[in-house]
Amino acid sequence: MEVSIQNLRKEFGRFPALVDVSLDIRSGELIALLAPSASAKTTLLRLIAGLESPTDGVTHDQEEALELADRVVVMSKGAIEQVGTPDENYDHPVSPFVYGFIGHLV
Repeated sequence: MEVSIQNLRKEFGRFPALVDVSLDIRSGELIALLAPSASAKTTLLRLIAGLESPTDGVTHDQEEALELADRVVVMSKGAIEQVGTPDENYDHPVSPFVYGFIGHLV
């Protein structure tokens, strides 16, 4: 799976942690982030992982995640609702939340 980041920006309040970051990571590539402390390495990784939301730019959206992923973990309020392939989650939702959430994406 490839990751493409275009003009990513993340602000905390008025502090710009990441400013117009663009990066392409090829499938199978192991990449290292090398920078001094407080250079937003962790922030970038959290954005790529989907643990933070960018102020501007994006790593992927939910529809793209469904198209690219082998398995999808659907979460709500800090808990895992369902784990399965995109088709399994769509065809056999285990809760009203998964039904509504996945149904709105497809």
